[in-house]
Amino acid sequence: MVQNEVKTTCSYCGVGCGIIVKKDNNNKVIVEGDKEHPVNKGMLCSKGRNLHYVVNDTSDRILYPEMRWSRSHPRERVSWDDALNRAASVFKSI
Repeated sequence: MVQNEVKTTCSYCGVGCGIIVKKDNNNKVIVEGDKEHPVNKGMLCSKGRNLHYVVNDTSDRILYPEMRWSRSHPRERVSWDDALNRAASVFKSI
């Protein structure tokens, strides 16, 4: 059973195919072509058809922010607010 649905654009090439992204009850992502999208009319290439495999595999993904206070310090998990504030401060200083 599907819980929610979002219309978006495929992330692979620059064609801009429309996709519909859904999550099932196990929180797994399902991807299908958007039949109403003018670019692809519901059709997807092999990469677009297999996008859900890439999205569902989080083994090599950064799922939360980490930072270190200097190069000599180890990375540590921080809140999203702390990470965004730090990044904004660094960009502002540049």
